Amino acid sequence: MLGHETGHVAARHASQRAFEQHMGQIALIGGAIGGELLGLPGGDILGIGSAAAQVLFLSYGREDERESDRLGVEYASMQRYKSAKGAQFFVSLERMSAQSGQSILNWQSTHPDPAERATSIPKLAEEWRVKGYEQTVVNTDQYMGMLNNMIYGDNPREGFTRDGTFYHPEMKFQFSYPEGWQVINQRSLVAVVNNDQNAVSIMRLDNESAGAEASVNEFLNQEGITTTGKSNDDSRGLRAFRAEATGQTEDGTQLNFYLYSIEYDGMIYRFVNYTTPDNYGTYGPRFKEITSGFRQLTDSAILTFQPFRLQTVKATRSGTFNSFLPANLESLPIAVTAEDLAIMNQVGLDERIEIGTWIKIPR
Repeated sequence: MLGHETGHVAARHASQRAFEQHMGQIALIGGAIGGELLGLPGGDILGIGSAAAQVLFLSYGREDERESDRLGVEYASMQRYKSAKGAQFFVSLERMSAQSGQSILNWQSTHPDPAERATSIPKLAEEWRVKGYEQTVVNTDQYMGMLNNMIYGDNPREGFTRDGTFYHPEMKFQFSYPEGWQVINQRSLVAVVNNDQNAVSIMRLDNESAGAEASVNEFLNQEGITTTGKSNDDSRGLRAFRAEATGQTEDGTQLNFYLYSIEYDGMIYRFVNYTTPDNYGTYGPRFKEITSGFRQLTDSAILTFQPFRLQTVKATRSGTFNSFLPANLESLPIAVTAEDLAIMNQVGLDERIEIGTWIKIPR
């Protein structure tokens, strides 16, 4: 698969799609003020979190994928690796699809069928063998050594949710959000979106402004924004500033904003909350609950929370794969099943694992 991804780079697929992605973002945002709005106001406000956006703008095309498969097999074969083994990834992908009971949206919409690729890759590998490139290198020990201790799943130190609260152990803050709202945690922002996707709260770091008031004013000073009120909010021992405003996107959509910036631990956190005027009476109070809930994280158990990591070991006995799994798997605070781990190891749950076979288990 490393050869496949290298193929994308060599074929310049990313640069070819950069302009498409940029134009797609403009279409989704609809000329949104400040570049901090996530989607189409009053409609699918979620925007970048939606499956439609991911399919349209964040994936390569089918022909890109086929070309990268060909290049990946070529690169691996020329280095004498067993390139046909790349087909196992797509077998695993099929198993994941069958397990979920549905196709994987991005792959279905933008990639060739996994079964097709599982068949075509060994054929491509054979073509290179016929050309004189014997493929004998596997390097399993080296590969497993590189995987050992790798983070499994999301890293909770970069933010996670529990019981209606978003926690960020690394940056030592937390805030609550309304029941039923969806949290989108990305490196550049944390967004909270309601079920109807017509109200959103977006928090990101402001690295430019000199303080909380300057941070709010920076947003308010944009063309098209009309301030309806603003004030200090230092009631919790942290310097903060808030404001309400109205605005209009380039397509004429009217929006109501609740802006809130707070100084904490040497940084400025700015919340941009917005919805349509008809919904502001309902969601304005929710925005204030989110922002007023921002505070220092002091729970030592959460502050020291660590991610699960992969442990790669050689089996010291023979037995079914299922017999190697943790007895308390269902009680672990990660979304993983026995079948998930079997797929990750490219074996069946009841498949016999012989002594000396490498296996991957989260710990």
